[in-house]
Amino acid sequence: MAKVFLIGPTVGIELLNIRVFNAVASKLEDMGHTAVIPHELFHEEENGITGIGEREARMRMVDALLECDKAVMIGAIDSDLFAPALLLAARRRIMDVVRVDRIPIELKIENTSA
Repeated sequence: MAKVFLIGPTVGIELLNIRVFNAVASKLEDMGHTAVIPHELFHEEENGITGIGEREARMRMVDALLECDKAVMIGAIDSDLFAPALLLAARRRIMDVVRVDRIPIELKIENTSA
């Protein structure tokens, strides 16, 4: 099954849009895929680190994206600061990008053989 990176707006949205990201991730996991949620790349409390800089956050997101097979774009990303750059990186890598515009989520992601 595919490892799928979630790209979507977070700026100016309650709880950084985590509810929608989690709903999409849950649907992907129900379909047998592995979902990568950008929000989860920043939890380092076990090391005593409670926050990271913007540059480090962006580098982690790009690194995680490049390790994935596919990407899901959640809604409109025009107003977000970094989501358009992630979408561009996915497309430059010639990665399949599926768009999700509404809830309930309807995803059609084909299986990829490793």
